[in-house]
Amino acid sequence: MYMYITNCYLMEIMESFVAAPQGHISGLKNPAMRGDPFINYDAAKIGEIKERLQKTRKEQAHMLELAEAIKRPDDMLQAEATGFSREPLYSEVLYPLRGYVELVYDIHNHPSIRFIEGLLYKSKYYNPGSQSVAFHKRAATIALSPLVLRGSKERLFIPERAVQCQLQLYA
Repeated sequence: MYMYITNCYLMEIMESFVAAPQGHISGLKNPAMRGDPFINYDAAKIGEIKERLQKTRKEQAHMLELAEAIKRPDDMLQAEATGFSREPLYSEVLYPLRGYVELVYDIHNHPSIRFIEGLLYKSKYYNPGSQSVAFHKRAATIALSPLVLRGSKERLFIPERAVQCQLQLYA
């Protein structure tokens, strides 16, 4: 979720909606802009979106910090890793990532980051409660949505240990 929030600009999309909801409303009506990052709510939802934005900043602060920490070593590796030992570069890895990554060279000798997923799943960064799927029915198509407000009947929470999930959509 942390990379989704930052890399898909979810925070910026919410800020944009709060600042200018009419731009989102107009953009959604324009077929040429289909697929662009708009929030599909009317202007009356500004308060709820603003509340969600503040709540996300507060509750996901550690995840936003982690996302920023992930970007930094990748940029640093591309600039400073020259094919030699990566050991001196570990001191540049920010605190949230320490112990969760390995700095490596791939099979083409390009510097890269290897995440030690098993440790991340046991850390404060793993939150199964943040995992959900949101569906919207639009003109006979179903699209994933970046934002669904609380109380929406379009959100599906998937249990942490789910082996099988059956989804029924009603028209």
